Amino acid sequence: MNCQMDPALAQMLREIIRQLDELDKRLNRTNLRITQIEHYILYLQEQDILPR
Repeated sequence: MNCQMDPALAQMLREIIRQLDELDKRLNRTNLRITQIEHYILYLQEQDILPR
């Protein structure tokens, strides 16, 4: 079976994939920042600067 995808649909799917990839990168950066903040909070608690 040989089927051709509509070029407009193919372009739309490529754009969706591009946007999902960008969202994934942003989410990874956000998760990294959250992890850094969590580590800093733990450090401040260990130094008795913040309550535990």
